[in-house]
Amino acid sequence: VDPQVVKWFLKFIYTDQIDTEAWDDDEALCHLLMLAHKYQVSKLEAACAAQIVAHLSEENAAERLMMADQFEIPQLRESVLDYMCCTKTRLAAIQSTEGFARLAQTRPRLAVDILAHSVPPVQKRKASEI
Repeated sequence: VDPQVVKWFLKFIYTDQIDTEAWDDDEALCHLLMLAHKYQVSKLEAACAAQIVAHLSEENAAERLMMADQFEIPQLRESVLDYMCCTKTRLAAIQSTEGFARLAQTRPRLAVDILAHSVPPVQKRKASEI
């Protein structure tokens, strides 16, 4: 982890404040989220997740979904899914990114989750209902 990220983390631990420059570096923000999650600093984790959602783009959405899934952060995962699936045009653009190709290759279950989020499955009817 970058030493600057560790400084931001420690500053938050002692002062409950974060430098505004931390919010401008998307990759550093993800590392800060990782530290907050690892050490169970829920207030910092929530703040980082909110900033990550605010900085979502078609280019980074698939990567952020994989990160939210890896760290098991359900609120962030759901927010990223909402962002990805809000329009067919956006989802199509996301599908053409390298991040989405990596997601499909390494985490196919997430591709199924994206499909289920964009087009919820129909509930099967029981034979007795037919």
